[in-house]
Amino acid sequence: HGSAEHSHLESYPEDNWNLYQQIEACECLNAEDAAKGAQILKPHVHRLTDEPSAVSDTDPELLLKIRFASPVELKRIMVIGVGDPRHHPSKMRCFVNMPELDFTSVHNWCTAGHFCTKFASHQ
Repeated sequence: HGSAEHSHLESYPEDNWNLYQQIEACECLNAEDAAKGAQILKPHVHRLTDEPSAVSDTDPELLLKIRFASPVELKRIMVIGVGDPRHHPSKMRCFVNMPELDFTSVHNWCTAGHFCTKFASHQ
């Protein structure tokens, strides 16, 4: 993170640096409202805000493609579901440097990480 200190404590919402600030572009494939793709990525202090949220328009899969302005190191990813927990994601796969990734090619590539997850629910 360089020399800037930061915190994810709600008592310190004025973070000097966070990953959210490094997002250059975001595309959400298969979403009911594609415009919400970048909006669902929120600063930590707003993580419990229900809207906007992303819902698939045709099947149970979403493909969220995020391009960062500079190299980043992901240590944790927080997914907080809203509504019926039966409709929350049950697994997540991460790919690195794959701008051409789509639903046709996603199964042809090795993941940087594959997570069977227990997702948090906020209602």
